[in-house]
Amino acid sequence: MPEAVEEKTPEPQTVRVKAEAGVTGKGQYGSGGGEKPMDILLVPLEQHFRVKERIVFDIQLKHTEDLYKAEHNDKLPGTHEEYMKEIIEKGGVKLPQLPDGHRYVFDPKEQQLMVEKPK
Repeated sequence: MPEAVEEKTPEPQTVRVKAEAGVTGKGQYGSGGGEKPMDILLVPLEQHFRVKERIVFDIQLKHTEDLYKAEHNDKLPGTHEEYMKEIIEKGGVKLPQLPDGHRYVFDPKEQQLMVEKPK
């Protein structure tokens, strides 16, 4: 009698992380926080990109979500498509460009905008 072979579920090829400042990878030059001579140039540049992303994620996106939730019983849309239409498009939120192979995904269960990226 042949032995049963246990099939392993393939490991996902992508991971999801919260969409927040730093997720685009822009401005991450590996500076040591003022330890090297080049850091005097890199730290302000890194902060420039980080601040731009924080404005989008922590201020614009949050404000648009709060306005939507105020009209919809404190809930965000139930699907990715609806989130992109109601929050991003209608709210006029310009999400930062992601690296190739990355994409924005709204997780309705977690009520959170995520970034899906290759492992």
